[in-house]
Amino acid sequence: MSGIIEEIIGLNKELQRKLEKVLENHNCPKNHTCLKKTVEEICPVCPLGTTNLLECLNCQNNTCKYLYRIGEKSFCECEVRIFIQ
Repeated sequence: MSGIIEEIIGLNKELQRKLEKVLENHNCPKNHTCLKKTVEEICPVCPLGTTNLLECLNCQNNTCKYLYRIGEKSFCECEVRIFIQ
């Protein structure tokens, strides 16, 4: 996983250590593809205050295990996606 972290441009050593800690216990069925893409390529999200929750904007992915819906809104609770927000 450290190879992926090293590929993230502009991530300082402190943020690298924090991300490594998040990734230690994170089992991603998509092999952390969000870390391999640019911000423009991943689903757009909006942070909800200081919570560990993101509102998905225009999300086309209905199979993600971290996605859930309440009414018309979609939310992401993926720790890695929250970290890179």
